[in-house]
Amino acid sequence: MPLISREVSVITTQELEDRFPDLTPKEREDAWTKDHPTTLLMQIGGKLKSGQPHDGRAPDYDEPGAMETFALARGVPEEALILDRAGVNTDASVRRARDEFGVKRVVLVTQEYHLYRALYLAESYGLEAHGVSATLRTYGPKQIIWSAREVLARDKDFARMVFR
Repeated sequence: MPLISREVSVITTQELEDRFPDLTPKEREDAWTKDHPTTLLMQIGGKLKSGQPHDGRAPDYDEPGAMETFALARGVPEEALILDRAGVNTDASVRRARDEFGVKRVVLVTQEYHLYRALYLAESYGLEAHGVSATLRTYGPKQIIWSAREVLARDKDFARMVFR
């Protein structure tokens, strides 16, 4: 199986604990990524049903650095990774991918309600964009607020692209 597969596996830390209850968090990640080399691991840092956290990483950890560590530990070549610690929002991240890093093709992994806007922005900046929904569950009452915010953000970004 190639190092980076076209199939992206999305799994939560709770699902890993459910599948591999006798393994340590690192052993669970290794066991899963052995057969699923391209994996998005979600809910790192939260408490599991066992009452234990997945591991010592805080919920507000350095996401680019954590993803780099995860990828490198699984054999992804360092030159295949781009870390953007200055991408403060979707527009900035997509624009920086093109302008600062010379990216021409992207795979965007985000929540489904946000994926449409991320793809629109990437394509508006001339990138070949593919999307993967990372939505694994419903988000309850907070989803109403996030969805309303997303409608406003779509309008803002659409206007920005039309009048740039």
